[in-house]
Amino acid sequence: MGRSHEAVVLEAVLSLLGDPDPNDMARLDDSNFDLIGQTRDYLSARRAVQLGLK
Repeated sequence: MGRSHEAVVLEAVLSLLGDPDPNDMARLDDSNFDLIGQTRDYLSARRAVQLGLK
């Protein structure tokens, strides 16, 4: 409790994907970077591959 939604999502992403490349860390601070949207797109594409849809 007391943690922001973004902190919880970031923790989940890091546990699923591992630590990001240090060069990508700056993207997390960019206000134009849509972490949730990027994560959703990545996981959707990964799931489609697992299901044989791509």
